[in-house]
Amino acid sequence: HPLHLLLQQSHQCFSTTTLTSHLTSHLTNITTTIPQKMSPVILCTSSYDMSIKFWEATSTQCYHSLPIQESQVNHLAITHKAPLHLAAATHRDIKLFHLASHTQTPLVASFSGHRGNILDILFDENDEIMISCSEDESIKVWDVRRAKVLKEVKCESIVNSIALYPDQVVLISGEESGKLCLWNIEHDIRKLCEIKLDSPVRSVSVSPAGDYVICGTNSGTVHVFQIIGEALMSEEGTLLVGEELDDEDDEDDTGSVLTSRSGESGEGHQQMMGHHSARRHHADRSSSGTNTMSSGERTSSSASLQPQQSHTITTQSSSSDSFAPTIMDSITLQPVKQFQAHDRYILKVLISPDADIFATTSADRLVKIWSLNQDAPEDLFKNIQTLKGHKKWVWDCAFSSDSAYLVTASSDGTAKLWDVSKGEAIKTYKGHQKAVVSVFLHDQPPQ
Repeated sequence: HPLHLLLQQSHQCFSTTTLTSHLTSHLTNITTTIPQKMSPVILCTSSYDMSIKFWEATSTQCYHSLPIQESQVNHLAITHKAPLHLAAATHRDIKLFHLASHTQTPLVASFSGHRGNILDILFDENDEIMISCSEDESIKVWDVRRAKVLKEVKCESIVNSIALYPDQVVLISGEESGKLCLWNIEHDIRKLCEIKLDSPVRSVSVSPAGDYVICGTNSGTVHVFQIIGEALMSEEGTLLVGEELDDEDDEDDTGSVLTSRSGESGEGHQQMMGHHSARRHHADRSSSGTNTMSSGERTSSSASLQPQQSHTITTQSSSSDSFAPTIMDSITLQPVKQFQAHDRYILKVLISPDADIFATTSADRLVKIWSLNQDAPEDLFKNIQTLKGHKKWVWDCAFSSDSAYLVTASSDGTAKLWDVSKGEAIKTYKGHQKAVVSVFLHDQPPQ
């Protein structure tokens, strides 16, 4: 793993004398020794200062800053295959840059069509399509080569987060309304299943094998699900039709759940409101295009979950007060676990590449690491590390390919690299002038 090797080499360089003298010398020389070819370790961050910065992982030097005109960058994604490209989600456009070298990142395409801030983007495994979601309450699937919309769907509220199932056909989305939805995107975009949670869904993540879907909400709650039905994949990568899973643990933790933040005062409330104010430009939320379809009638904002119910699974035609799980096209979500992870908003949930752990970041300034190792069932879903060091909200995180390191992005203007097993911050990246809201780490050779 390139990042691990680089950190080992850095440690060996500094082991004989003081860190300060060697790091000073290293930073003095590195400006003339950085190769023109892009490094195998690409660490980049985006900020409300309208820039994307690229960092040398071991020295923490920013070797390239890419200005983004007239917009903050809400999210970053890098393609899987060479030649590598970086996608930056801005106010209404997605900008695609070619990562040609350390100092050359030419703009190759712009994807226009959203009418509000674009909050999340991802590429399929072949880099043929890109999927985005936005505050305009839509999900769009793009043809990467032609920079055109292939298909889109109008949802019932702001779509905060998306994740692609390993079969590359099922898409998971999390909405401001509290809905967690499954979509079939193979031909058009067709809703398979939805589940209503007690609070806006801020982030969703799916494990590499597809055995877990995990989301985090504004109430600080983590919800763990398994997908049951035709979309479930076997270890060999084939689809299993009608497969049933054992209900291992569907009991909720008894900690208090925060169901409303509307009256909260202080830093957290002000920062969340400021964040949404910065990301919203009062865009026209009317949909356009012949391929747009509605996912259902808009529900009243005053509607709420009935007492003592944490979620409900419904089909498109079911009533809002139905709590019985139903199956649409032989696929549904089975609750596995629900627990209070943070006292304030969860901003990011991310399952590690090895699927042994997952991370949550929060408005409480903490990053928590949770066990997902099924070989140790007694520790499943337990908090095994709490990473402390950021001074403000922690918006985003990214694992290294070996799951040994985690990079985090914070409103304190920094990104940090953590040794997960030790729970220690080993590098801090400083240079942004405003909140750092997205981070992407690519530390494996392109396919």
